[in-house]
Amino acid sequence: MDYQEFSEKVKSLGMKRTEFVRYLGMSKNAYTKWSMDNKVPHLVGLHLDLLCKVATLLPDLDQYKANSEGSGDE
Repeated sequence: MDYQEFSEKVKSLGMKRTEFVRYLGMSKNAYTKWSMDNKVPHLVGLHLDLLCKVATLLPDLDQYKANSEGSGDE
C-alpha cells in the first residue's frame, strides 16, 4: 500500500495518522518514514484494510450504546 492510499483510508475511519499509529503501538516516526518511502508495511496495510471493512459492517457504536443503556442486557 502506498502512503497516499494509507492516508485516505485512515481519514475515512475518522482518525488522524498519528492516532492510527498510536493505536498500533508504534511511534509517530513510523508514519514519517512511510511517508518518505511512500510505502506502508504490508501488515499495517492489512490491519488498516480489516478496520475499514469492520467499520462498514458495524453500526455506529455510540448510537448503540445510547440505545442499550438501562436495557439490562449486559
